[in-house]
Amino acid sequence: MILSLTQYQTKEIKKISSVKDITALRTMRKNILYKSLPDFYAKYDEDFDKETKHFIITYNKKIVTGASLIKKNYSLKNNLKSYQIRGMFTQSLFRKLGLGSYLIKYLLCFAKKDDNIDILWCNSRRNVADFYINNGFIKSSGFFLIKKIGIHIQLFLDCR
Repeated sequence: MILSLTQYQTKEIKKISSVKDITALRTMRKNILYKSLPDFYAKYDEDFDKETKHFIITYNKKIVTGASLIKKNYSLKNNLKSYQIRGMFTQSLFRKLGLGSYLIKYLLCFAKKDDNIDILWCNSRRNVADFYINNGFIKSSGFFLIKKIGIHIQLFLDCR
């Protein structure tokens, strides 16, 4: 089955906060990002912090894209207000349709407007670093290894 953006007309981004919704998000994280690892990799300590924000895009009532914003200092500019984008994913069938870029733009607007955040940053897996770069992020580190997960690079986006 091949999808196109014309087939996927409604790209509604939903902010979630219920235990049920966050549990569903964690399940998707596990299935997509941490498939061969124990469940605890998909459960972030900050998931239920009041300052953590979770966002999803759904299709036929199923999560297809998601990300979490965790209020966390950015080490290179720790005097600025920042969110770490963590656990961003898109189901394989829905990749290359622009949903991830759409979500990034939404997160940027949300961070600037609602929380007056200065920096969005992430630790990206090497194989998707170009996605973030194509969405305006700048490399801020060399590659580094996160054990059992793989090679990563840190990137940031100045929201000011």
